[in-house]
Amino acid sequence: MAYVRRRLLDRKLKEMLLHCAREAGLDPTDLAEWLYEEAGVKAQPNWRDVKRKVLYSEEVTARELA
Repeated sequence: MAYVRRRLLDRKLKEMLLHCAREAGLDPTDLAEWLYEEAGVKAQPNWRDVKRKVLYSEEVTARELA
């Protein structure tokens, strides 16, 4: 049960951080490059794919994203 709660909290934090990054004008290409370099997760350089890869990847934590 605690694992599920932690995963839900992590996912919500990731959503909020991605929203803030988008509002701040961060380029999704930069985020896609970072994902590949830090976690080995390949993503297309667009917000839809970056968001999907970040939210469903256990390799990327909200702390790393922040």
